[in-house]
Amino acid sequence: MNGSLEAGKALQYCLDHGLTMACWRSPGGIIHLAVQHVPATSPSDLSALAEERNVFIAAPFSSLDGKVSVLRPDVVLSFGPGETSDPEVLRSSLFQGTDFSGTTAEPGQDRSSYCRLVERLKEAIRSGAAEKVVLSRTLGLALDGLSAADLFLDACTRNPDAFVCALQTPEHGLWLGASPERLLRAEDGRVEVDAIAGTLPGPIAPEDPLSWGPKERHEQDLVTRAVLDAFLTQGVEGMTIRGPEVLPAGPVHHLHTRFSGQLVDDALAGLVQALHPTPAVCGTPRGAAMDLIGRLEPSPRGLYAGYWGAWRWYGRTELMVNIRCLRIQKELAVLHVGGGITAESDPDSEWEETEQKARTWQVPISSLTIR
Repeated sequence: MNGSLEAGKALQYCLDHGLTMACWRSPGGIIHLAVQHVPATSPSDLSALAEERNVFIAAPFSSLDGKVSVLRPDVVLSFGPGETSDPEVLRSSLFQGTDFSGTTAEPGQDRSSYCRLVERLKEAIRSGAAEKVVLSRTLGLALDGLSAADLFLDACTRNPDAFVCALQTPEHGLWLGASPERLLRAEDGRVEVDAIAGTLPGPIAPEDPLSWGPKERHEQDLVTRAVLDAFLTQGVEGMTIRGPEVLPAGPVHHLHTRFSGQLVDDALAGLVQALHPTPAVCGTPRGAAMDLIGRLEPSPRGLYAGYWGAWRWYGRTELMVNIRCLRIQKELAVLHVGGGITAESDPDSEWEETEQKARTWQVPISSLTIR
């Protein structure tokens, strides 16, 4: 049987039975499904994960203290060429499910209310409260019986260069994402970090990064400086920087700079804390931007703009920034999208940017429900 079909059936079984699980596909990789016997994940400090192996972690946007949820799988299934995983192991009586039917939908924002918040942020930025703040909004997408498993498989096909992930836990509910942005990847002491910021619709994005507008290049510069500072404060050695380049990400393109270097004294946890949240999803200065986000955004972010991924998974750690994501609540998908606000921002343009980003999930949900 086709590996994707097997993965879809196994994922659907986990969803139907409320099992705590993470299912993901890295760019160019195969699908992994990690399932835990007991429902609750384990809260942990990043600094306490030095000896952990083969776990999946998730952190909300607000996790400045380094707290993460740790999923320690009892069963791992892999689907792809040469893999022979048997989904029947999921039928074991050892697995305990959770009832997610009690979740309720969150209201979305209309254009006028979002644009008013942009104007308020611009006033705060002009007064010196911050240099940049990322403002997000939510919108609800009716699923009409569409399964998260179908969406996951469709996202793997539509977004070959994205990290596609479904995570279901009692603490966070059911989340689905297709992120183009890596927080970091580490293997054998070597670490790679992406600095991604600045957004334009794909059809009008210049191929030459130097031809992008001053706002987008300024946003990219802020993220690049933040990553550079994190590397320097954590003592990363042999640093190399490549970019900026133009990164296609579905309906939009971004500016993208790649950092790499050698970790010293197993400083992985410290580097994660130094990086998160980046100016690309928060703003700068970090504390001021966090404060403005907390006061102005009407809906809590939860896992949106946090990070998730495999920690020391057979020798490799790959953590992704959780953008282009949605939380599934009953028959509604609550989609989170945002954009960086500076003193030069135009409210209508910022709204249109969020509309373009929303297409990552709007288009597949619409096309799959029409079939």
